[in-house]
Amino acid sequence: MESGLTWNIFYKMLISTMKPRPFLTLFFLVLLLFSMDAQEVSLEVETFNAPPPSTLSEEQILSGYPRINRDFSGLDEAVRGLPRAATIEETVEQLARLAGDEWERCRAVYIWMTTNIAYDTRAFFSGSRSATSPGGVFSSGKSVCQGYSELFVSLAEGLGLQAMLVSGYSKGYGYRSGQGFSRTNHAWNSVFLDDTWHLFDSTWGAGHVNGRSFVRQYDEFWFDPHPELFLKTHLSEDPSWQLVSAPITLLDYVNSRYIPSYTFEGLNALAVEDQRILDGLSLSGELADFYSFEGYEIELLNVPLGKTLKAGEPVEISIRAPGVSEGAFINNSNFTFFEKEGDIFTGTITPQRGNLRLGLKIHYKNKTSFWGVAEYQVR
Repeated sequence: MESGLTWNIFYKMLISTMKPRPFLTLFFLVLLLFSMDAQEVSLEVETFNAPPPSTLSEEQILSGYPRINRDFSGLDEAVRGLPRAATIEETVEQLARLAGDEWERCRAVYIWMTTNIAYDTRAFFSGSRSATSPGGVFSSGKSVCQGYSELFVSLAEGLGLQAMLVSGYSKGYGYRSGQGFSRTNHAWNSVFLDDTWHLFDSTWGAGHVNGRSFVRQYDEFWFDPHPELFLKTHLSEDPSWQLVSAPITLLDYVNSRYIPSYTFEGLNALAVEDQRILDGLSLSGELADFYSFEGYEIELLNVPLGKTLKAGEPVEISIRAPGVSEGAFINNSNFTFFEKEGDIFTGTITPQRGNLRLGLKIHYKNKTSFWGVAEYQVR
């Protein structure tokens, strides 16, 4: 605003009114602030130049896939070992001291979120409000997906990353095949890394709901999954955030084959790359059931991914399973044992109609038995 008063006059008037008339002093202070030139009070704000996803080509979008091949184990351990800071700002400083490049900073946020924030099942089941502001979520240590995503953005931006909150529709807890949506029911994040957008869901990465309780169980799959796989369980309200060349509609999403999230999580834990999963889906349309077991680093080197196998057609497998002594095909309760060389199990079977499992003899849930890592239907 224009003012004919000089700073010197303002100063003298403030001094003369300071003691006898404090309210008048306040008036002149407010007037002083409004009379300052906008350029003199402007703040330096960091701006980002990330293009909106709708302007990126398919090649640009998928340039970051397959997933970045980085060993984050040292960083993960350091982040999980951090003492709980008093504020978001102090947490950002803690993470900044541990993380280097943009991928490490993003990873640090994901690990911190999945370690320190619990899902608020009480709010979810009762319909009551849960803290969703970054400060509220940080203080309470729990929230629903909106709060996870809000705090994720706050931490990421504090570390100099461009992060977005994405709202949409998820086929998560309680979802039934073919079920429609009357409104959005989930939120997640997208972060601009290596000149393209990547997807993250720290809510699902932190654990799952069992009954009416939250079970904290870290899941790697939701750290930068392939957009085509993410689209099987997450549909953004804004189609551009699907990050695929041919976005689908809500009706397409509802009518698409339902694949439970634990199938992708299990395959990821069994070291099956995203592209292999996509190839398996394109061939079969439906994935088999896969299971991982805590304490065992099992890799499915070569196994069928489709749920249905043809009776009478040979099936070959190759599995790496350190610390496992035996493995077998279990076809309708009939065992055909794998061959073992070092940590590698191999085998071939011509299955009969019915059920086929790939079983490994491991100790799980206080029981040593042939637990299935994959299960198929043979027709």
